[in-house]
Amino acid sequence: DGGLQEVKYPSITPEKPAEFNSSGGWLGFTDKYWLTALIPPQNDAIKAQFRHAIDANKVDRYQADYTGAAVTVPAGGTAATSTRFFAGAKEVNLLDQYADSGISRFDRAIDFGWFYFLTKPIFLVLVFFHSLLGNFGLAILLLTFLIKLAFFPLANKSYAAMSKMKLLQPEMAK
Repeated sequence: DGGLQEVKYPSITPEKPAEFNSSGGWLGFTDKYWLTALIPPQNDAIKAQFRHAIDANKVDRYQADYTGAAVTVPAGGTAATSTRFFAGAKEVNLLDQYADSGISRFDRAIDFGWFYFLTKPIFLVLVFFHSLLGNFGLAILLLTFLIKLAFFPLANKSYAAMSKMKLLQPEMAK
């Protein structure tokens, strides 16, 4: 429903699965580098669940699933539905392609932190510089230089204020 709800593993117990109602979206499991996700039809209302079970060998098993609206199939008729499944590395360009095709917040599978609106564009600029230079070290240096250049007027004012304070310091000591 237009939001991102993150469920931590310890909050899912065998006695109480995590349940959500939504319209479209996606659900799945992720770690630092990998993602598995179910992507239901984006206009359908769904009921999603995350379940946890412990098997006979005391191994934790986690499951993500969803149920959609009931479909009535007339006698002799047919009905169709589709679900997409993603399993792979969390590559920004790949996840952005899914997000651009109408899957809400799919790119948020990568945790850019609270300052997403700043960190993702900075990362994309870094990747662009890497594509130009062919070296991440040089790309980081160029990005750092451009950020320093952008903030130079503020830093210059700060340095000027500090030098004025140094001139006042002997007078304040007296």
